Amino acid sequence: MISFGFLTIRPQQEHQYVTEMARRAHQYGITCYRFTPFCIRPEDELVYGEEYDTATNEWKEAAFPLPSFIYDRCFYKHDSISKRAKPIVQWLKMSPLTTFLGHGLPGKAEVYEALLNHPVLSSYIPRTEMAQSSSHIFQTLLKEKAILLKPNNGSQGKGIMAVSIYKKQVKVQSQFGKDLSEISFHDEASFHKWISRKLERVPLLIQPLLNICNYEGKPFDIRVLLQKEESGLWKEAGRGIRQAKNGHILTNISQGAEVLSFDEGLHGFPSSQRKFICEEIDSLIPLIPAALEKAFSPLFELGIDICIDRRGAIWILDMNSKPGRKIVLGTSPEKEEELYCRLLAYCRYLSQKALTV
Repeated sequence: MISFGFLTIRPQQEHQYVTEMARRAHQYGITCYRFTPFCIRPEDELVYGEEYDTATNEWKEAAFPLPSFIYDRCFYKHDSISKRAKPIVQWLKMSPLTTFLGHGLPGKAEVYEALLNHPVLSSYIPRTEMAQSSSHIFQTLLKEKAILLKPNNGSQGKGIMAVSIYKKQVKVQSQFGKDLSEISFHDEASFHKWISRKLERVPLLIQPLLNICNYEGKPFDIRVLLQKEESGLWKEAGRGIRQAKNGHILTNISQGAEVLSFDEGLHGFPSSQRKFICEEIDSLIPLIPAALEKAFSPLFELGIDICIDRRGAIWILDMNSKPGRKIVLGTSPEKEEELYCRLLAYCRYLSQKALTV
């Protein structure tokens, strides 16, 4: 049997998904375990986590060796648990005893930098700079009049700020779930002091503030989910639209955006523009995972965020190596079975491939 581990920072994370997957695992010759980085005992490298019992269809406490294959679903914040977990996961990735299905991506700055060298994709990446200082941010703001600041290692839209300046007044907008926050600075010194404290806590990227509102004035973007299938090749698992409310700055589902089908989300565009958007996306999507795996470690899945500004230009906003599945489940529920089984099939493929090396 192939041993497979579902790794999360917190117990019970993504319980329904991993349980449904574990129920099907025996069909692929796979035994499923789940554990956190803190379940590993360093002295004997045994894991004290849970094993899925196919006889009772329940998770049961168990001690087991490091699984041969690990699916990493650890999401790091700025808390003490994340700080303790991250080095353990890094140690696991270097262990010869186990294989990670996907190694994840580095910070956003490195990802953008890698794609800037691509002959095709570079034209679709928004201009991105690592903020060097509060003065760097302010000078860029004076030039652009409106910018987006985002954490280099952020996820789910957390920590993103829209910053604008008008008649020497700086306005900063943030969003926490469905709540909007706005701070105004009437002099340069107070803004420098405030943003400097932010930079001390987390590295920030500077990007242009794109107008990504649709014809209803609602910000939206396109999320495409890619996964590797049983042959080891990339396959599109689904695509959909994330649409925020009027006045919001984030299209993340965790921040209150709604999910629309791809066709429904583009309904307001003229047919000729819809055709152009579809053709552009279809040509871009296959290039992205190949470019990322050439620059970084192997991946299993990718959530790619694409936006269209009011001029009709297409931009690759973000790439997430630990994406959610709500877009697919919300727009194509008939694909739920594929989402449970594709990872198992890919795990079996890696196991068979290892036997032939």
